Amino acid sequence: MNKSMPILILSVLLIMLVISWQNVLSYNDKITQEYDKHIAAAEKMESKEIYVDAISEYKAAQKIKPDYDIQMKIADLYLKQEDKSGYVNACREAINIDKSKLEPYLLISDYYIENTNYYEAYSILKQGEKAIGKNDDFSERLLFVLSQYNEAAISYETYLPWHMVGSGSGYAKISKEGLYGLVNIENKIAYKCEYEDIGLFMNYVIPIKKDGEYYYIDGNGNRKLVPDEPAEYLGTFSGNYAPAKINGVYGYIDKQMREYNFEYEYAGCFSNGIAAVKKDGKWKIINEQLKDVTGYVFDDVKMDDYGFCAGQNVFFAQKDGSYALYNIEGKKLSEDLEDAKIFVSKQPAAVKKNGKWGYISLKGEMVIEPAYDDADSFCVGYAPVKTGNKWGCIDRDNNLVIEAVFDEMQAFAENGYALAEKDGVREFVIVKIYE
Repeated sequence: MNKSMPILILSVLLIMLVISWQNVLSYNDKITQEYDKHIAAAEKMESKEIYVDAISEYKAAQKIKPDYDIQMKIADLYLKQEDKSGYVNACREAINIDKSKLEPYLLISDYYIENTNYYEAYSILKQGEKAIGKNDDFSERLLFVLSQYNEAAISYETYLPWHMVGSGSGYAKISKEGLYGLVNIENKIAYKCEYEDIGLFMNYVIPIKKDGEYYYIDGNGNRKLVPDEPAEYLGTFSGNYAPAKINGVYGYIDKQMREYNFEYEYAGCFSNGIAAVKKDGKWKIINEQLKDVTGYVFDDVKMDDYGFCAGQNVFFAQKDGSYALYNIEGKKLSEDLEDAKIFVSKQPAAVKKNGKWGYISLKGEMVIEPAYDDADSFCVGYAPVKTGNKWGCIDRDNNLVIEAVFDEMQAFAENGYALAEKDGVREFVIVKIYE
């Protein structure tokens, strides 16, 4: 091979490299000139207050080289045009360019707060916290958003808390003129107030008392299941069995009206595979096969207004003078407590220790130290607490988000409603559900 060939090839490659770099530099110079041209045109239009054209020019520049500061200029111009939608979208684009900048999160949240769109305000603030971390600006706005609620009067004499019977489905027992009915989780009448007593609609039937007789009706109100002997009480079918009281004694019945274990002073409904029963002044837990789980070792078992003790695979029971949290196998999960309110969701439940109320998790861990004179359990991010003689609400970070102005207050339901009383008037406190 000719010795000069490698030198020639290398020379050609170097020339090609130089030409390539010249082309790159030329292209970059052209792009820079194009960018500068759009910026200059935008600034000229802006100085003349021709905002629509200034925005177009700035956007053209952004397509060439996205810049956070230029994007915030665009947002400001939309605001000057009173184009609120364009303003919010421009701020969101600024976040896409640089997620670490605080300003656009705050501007968007303030816009939504001003327009009472608290859900969107909450959403952007939580997005900002995730990207930047917690700070006073976010916390102040979040507390304001969480403090917003409506009030709605009720027209019923009694209104028990909701009980969830499935995902997004539940009922509450109500009464009017001494007769009972049910409302659904949307707070609409499901069954009119025309019964002397009523349970929950589960497993396609509802226990009711009418004209002095207990029996079950179907979802359309038709007479469906009738016990062989007159019952003094019928409970909800929440599995294969329902509790019943016949001849002064509690036990269980199935849908063929066969009777089982009529030996109790009280029998509760099944939830998460267990129910609480009482005999000779002591309580125990049984399973869905009506078999003993714990033995008669408890002095009390906490239940809701419908006879359910284990809404979240745990229950509170009293033993040797102290309450504790137990799993459905009867294993103790928490330290000893003075009192407790049942879990109404997967969020923490209210417990009493050393004379004050705080909160524990489903694992039995104290997550908010006892500091309140009374309390109820968390749901949808809120929990009622009592300080002195008045009730308000805290959030999961133990911030007071609803001022203590109520005389009484129940735990919130999954629909964001809590029954409260203020100055002798019973009404709902209704909060937005953000999570």
